[in-house]
Amino acid sequence: MEATTETTETTIESSVRRRKKKNWIGQAILSIVALSLWGGLLYGGYYLANQYIQETRSYVDQQLSEIKQLNQQQVALIQTELLKVQEELGAIKEELAFADETLNGSNQTKKALQERMTVLDTQLNQLKTSLKQLEEAARAH
Repeated sequence: MEATTETTETTIESSVRRRKKKNWIGQAILSIVALSLWGGLLYGGYYLANQYIQETRSYVDQQLSEIKQLNQQQVALIQTELLKVQEELGAIKEELAFADETLNGSNQTKKALQERMTVLDTQLNQLKTSLKQLEEAARAH
């Protein structure tokens, strides 16, 4: 009877050891799978965030390029207008000098020319201010 009790105890102990060993292997496999899953999720999140950042950067660069091109066009247009105003102002000054010589005191002609010069001077100053603002905006970008 003692021999069967010992064998039964040995069998039970070996059965308990096998279960513990199987349990440990199962837990190790489960831990590895869980860590692999978390690693995959982490990498996937990083990859998606990186893609989003690249797409956003590309979009912002494209918008900046378009804005710079538009600013350059506006600067060129304002410079053209500025040259026209300066030419017209120079012509008026010449006409005024000629009128001074020929009319010697015709107040009505002088007044009209001076008013036109004042308007053109104001327009010239406005265009210069606009040009400076556009150039500053172009430099800022």
